[in-house]
Amino acid sequence: MNDSQILPVQGEMLYTADFSDSLTDTVSLSAVAWSISPAITLSNQANDYPSARSTIKVSGCTHGTQYVLQALGTLTSGEVIPKDIALIGWNG
Repeated sequence: MNDSQILPVQGEMLYTADFSDSLTDTVSLSAVAWSISPAITLSNQANDYPSARSTIKVSGCTHGTQYVLQALGTLTSGEVIPKDIALIGWNG
């Protein structure tokens, strides 16, 4: 995921973290924790552990503010994998 995107002010967007590149035949995704800084609304988390993906809805941003959205995926091996995305609030 590690890239940058625009988030519409007074809008909402879905973001998906894909952890499949970190899996092996014996290791799978067991949990995902999302966070964003500075804090805005995160909701409707949907986890698809068999596909190693998690999706979150982000809303409530301010024009011109930069945010860092992070998904921390915990694998059955105990390893924690971060997936980050930089967002900027924008009035379109």
